[in-house]
Amino acid sequence: MFFRTLPRARFVFLPFLGFASLHPRAGSPAEHLGWRARLYAGTHFAGSRGLNILAKLLQTITGLHILVVLALLGVAVIGWRVYARQQKRRARIALLTEGVDVLAQWTYTPEEWRRAREEEFTWASRNDNRDYGGRVYISPTTIYVQGEHRDRLIDLEGEGRVVTHASYRGATESPLKLRVRWKTITRRHNGPEEIQYHKEDYRIPVPSSAKESAPKVVEYFTARMGENPDADVSLVSDDEVISVFGKDAF
Repeated sequence: MFFRTLPRARFVFLPFLGFASLHPRAGSPAEHLGWRARLYAGTHFAGSRGLNILAKLLQTITGLHILVVLALLGVAVIGWRVYARQQKRRARIALLTEGVDVLAQWTYTPEEWRRAREEEFTWASRNDNRDYGGRVYISPTTIYVQGEHRDRLIDLEGEGRVVTHASYRGATESPLKLRVRWKTITRRHNGPEEIQYHKEDYRIPVPSSAKESAPKVVEYFTARMGENPDADVSLVSDDEVISVFGKDAF
């Protein structure tokens, strides 16, 4: 004959599940149901064994995978927050440098900038080019100091901040002085609230070309303080004396 009967296979290989015997146990129901029942019985046995192996493998790697996924999610969240904060900062700086809502914009000569770095802006890089002159932008809410390699964005408002002092004497090398106060309140569970008072003093060197604009900055903040005369008192702790005349000077 052209075709020859193949010998009956005793085992069937099932991928990922192993080998399954097609010969059921003697006396079992499968023995009386023929070849299909034998295949079902073998497949059921091999499938159960394969699932057990797979379950053990998943138990081994699942814990590590969860930790890796959580770590990646944490890094992604932190990265997104940093990126969003940087984008917001760039947008604020762009508005200031474009002159939007700016009270004063000052440019220092290289020598004035060198003295400003030494006396007040000590955080600025000393690697700035000797021919570089820094810049200062002052708005009702922000001071932006721009150096060649480093800059600083100072908040005058937000989170309860209030300018409580502004002055400028007009003398040679006299700085513009601004004081910002604010307080934070922490409420503890089933306990009294804790109030912390904060204060920051800023001395901005005034370049020779800005002798006329500096008093206008003082006038603006003085007028705004006049609209809320009790602001400085509410932001000063009881054990701090600011002045017998109620003026927050420094």
